[in-house]
Amino acid sequence: MLVCLLLMIVAIGFLLIWVVGVGAIVLMIIAAIKANEGTAYRYPFCLRLIK
Repeated sequence: MLVCLLLMIVAIGFLLIWVVGVGAIVLMIIAAIKANEGTAYRYPFCLRLIK
């Protein structure tokens, strides 16, 4: 999101902020479905800082 805010200066950030928002909603729905099934879900592109 921070990159999108910086790119709004050159107008490409307005499109990217929508793409990031829709992607976040889709990933939340997938995680909710997996949690309802009882399986663990790990978000893609998420850094593992603690093992």
